[in-house]
Amino acid sequence: MTSAFTPDSTVSSGGGFEHVAVFYEGIDQLVELLADDIATAIDDGERVLVCIDRSAWHALEQRLGDRAADVTYLADDLRYSKPAEAMRAVNEFSRSALDDGASAVRSIGVIPLDGRHDEDWIRYEAAVNDVLAHLPFKGVCLYDTSTLAPELAREVAAAHRTVVHPDGRREPVEGAPGHPAVPPLEPPETAPDISAEVDTSSTARRAVRGQLAEAVPAEVADDVLLGLSELVTNGRVHGEQPVAIELWLRPGRDVHVAVTDHGAGIHDPFFDLRPPAPDDVGGAGLWIVGQLADRVDSRMQPDGTHRVVARFAIPT
Repeated sequence: MTSAFTPDSTVSSGGGFEHVAVFYEGIDQLVELLADDIATAIDDGERVLVCIDRSAWHALEQRLGDRAADVTYLADDLRYSKPAEAMRAVNEFSRSALDDGASAVRSIGVIPLDGRHDEDWIRYEAAVNDVLAHLPFKGVCLYDTSTLAPELAREVAAAHRTVVHPDGRREPVEGAPGHPAVPPLEPPETAPDISAEVDTSSTARRAVRGQLAEAVPAEVADDVLLGLSELVTNGRVHGEQPVAIELWLRPGRDVHVAVTDHGAGIHDPFFDLRPPAPDDVGGAGLWIVGQLADRVDSRMQPDGTHRVVARFAIPT
């Protein structure tokens, strides 16, 4: 069977960037597609991260035998809790592996398209091509064709450089990987519970702390306060004043915050998924918000202002 990992002719062994969508049918075929390639990667000095469900990992582990001890396994429900967490996990793994002398990194995982957050996950796939392209990184993203809708399969393919079909046929994707159009994150249509202009992040926190404490669990309130603080700081440092905040509370559901400034906006389409560089002092604010919130969105408004909206879910 054709290897899921075989690099394009422009990518040398142990180096370069490769992003492959592998379509498979059932655990047996998944194991068949992966096992020999993982063994070869380990022999070549690469570090391998596998993020699949526990039953699939058990089958793959049995096939790998002693080599399974050289694979880093992370359950899919942990890594893929949300796109920002997935990117953080693979970025930290890649940095650590390369610092330890690995020749390259391979990340293998089943992307959780579930009908609820599909647009966010396809955007994540597009972000991989941008955020990780500077690394000797080979991402293999697994999709079960028995549960994947045909229209989603087309969108998935467009976000990769290569597709491997269930029969092992390998097909390059024509053109550059696309950036999917994700609908904006809109706050509730009701009037905000809090609306104010603020001159510092401390002012913003004071404006919302009391109402948050009465309406949401403490851990959610802490995330909202830190996220709001980072957004206000970003607006003041990189935008133009005045900076205004809005907050919507929906007890038992979620909290939305919006921060508006009069600057030119954020030009990085993946600002919430891009980890700060190791030597980037003070440049991690938007990354932090991406880690805390369930989703973050940046848009220029019709009136010329710049608005960032973040949503924080309240656990049920």
